[in-house]
Amino acid sequence: MDTQICRAVFEEICVLANGEVVCSCGDPAGLQVYGNIKEQRIEEIYQSDAYRAIRRYQLSTEACSYCPVIGENCGGRVYAGTTIHGDAGLAIRKLQLEPISHCNLDCHLCPVSEYESNPSYRTNRQARLELSHMVGLLHQLPELEMLLYYNFGEPFLHSDSIEFLQTARLMKPQLQIQCSTNGIPLTPQMIDTIVTERLVDLMVFSIDGVDQQGYGLYRKGGSFQRAFDNMVAYRNSIRRHSKEALSQMRWQYILFEWNDSAEEIERAQALASEFDIPIQWILTHTEGKSTRYTYDSAAYRELAARAGTYQFQTCELQEVELRTGGVKQHVYSADIEVQSAVLNGGRLTLQASITNTSNGAWTHDSTHPFRLGLRFLDKQGCALFEYNQVSLGRTLKPRESAQVTVDTLLPELRTLAYVLVDVVHANQCWFHDLSSEPQMLSRKELIAGLRSSRLAPNQDGSMIAMSR
Repeated sequence: MDTQICRAVFEEICVLANGEVVCSCGDPAGLQVYGNIKEQRIEEIYQSDAYRAIRRYQLSTEACSYCPVIGENCGGRVYAGTTIHGDAGLAIRKLQLEPISHCNLDCHLCPVSEYESNPSYRTNRQARLELSHMVGLLHQLPELEMLLYYNFGEPFLHSDSIEFLQTARLMKPQLQIQCSTNGIPLTPQMIDTIVTERLVDLMVFSIDGVDQQGYGLYRKGGSFQRAFDNMVAYRNSIRRHSKEALSQMRWQYILFEWNDSAEEIERAQALASEFDIPIQWILTHTEGKSTRYTYDSAAYRELAARAGTYQFQTCELQEVELRTGGVKQHVYSADIEVQSAVLNGGRLTLQASITNTSNGAWTHDSTHPFRLGLRFLDKQGCALFEYNQVSLGRTLKPRESAQVTVDTLLPELRTLAYVLVDVVHANQCWFHDLSSEPQMLSRKELIAGLRSSRLAPNQDGSMIAMSR
């Protein structure tokens, strides 16, 4: 098995409204463009010399956040490469899609407000993706797990946003879809459609203040009352139509020196509590940033602690925690024992014991749950199909175990050679990405009926059994 083509160091792609593909939202000016979806297929773009060069850089350097493209730190790059990583054979799992680069607000120092005046942005940066291009992109990403339907610009100014989200949900029912909006363009009909049809798993409302005076200093041209009313209307729609497990929302509050007084923070917390809306406090590097709340201040640590755990942190804080091993080493460690597995025709039946060997709990929340995942591979190690919706049943604390049963029909997999069994942190990673040992089962064993054994790749690429 050629372990160099299984997975990528980072599996997120970012597509700008002009069709250009860049590493992430950290490159809004397109300093390094790998291709354009209007002219090329994704597979072609990610086999290019330019893209493979940046991957080789990532594989050969330590787990840090420095990016040579933008010349500064990027919160999206924190993992170091391992032996299963290579510069080809991508499995794209996360797509950040910018449907439109226009916005109804004129926020200070936001890239959108500088597209026409700043020479760093090319003349085609103001753009709008056609519905056909966005849908076509989904067809090209069969292993997609998460769609971030936003970047720069207000996504719900795109006239086809609802239709696109409906198409995405129909094509990929298990896809995790997240949106970020200033809330102003939403209408009651749009809100009810999004909630009742579960078009979005997590909706983030960007509202930085508790009144027009504080809010309007940054969100120029916006109405605090309309944005806040729409956020509350979204929450009320969830109450009327949806279970909490299916629709979630968040209030995002960027901390500036004009909206960070004790009174304003207390008022925001009271409103969040009154309407039962989780609030996320964001630090910024732009002009007017809060000096009371900084990354290393006790005030911010206390404030952020109220908001939640890892997934509620800013990209910068997540990057620090991952880089220092707080999440990477202390959560993603598992012992997996497949006790029985049979492949009969197109049906796979499997029983496994999963033990949390890390120092942290595997949560059972609806946004980022921990699950059992199966990856079906050909002889070269390329993924043919994935099945990663198997619940562990509950939150598992350190040293706790769960018995998991899989009984599912598979699509036709004529070239199937191996099945990789691993724990998956939904929309984050598979454990073996971070050096936890999975189980690897051969097709021959599955057809014969598996006895408890652990398999691993030999140096010559064949499979060897490792007795327990």
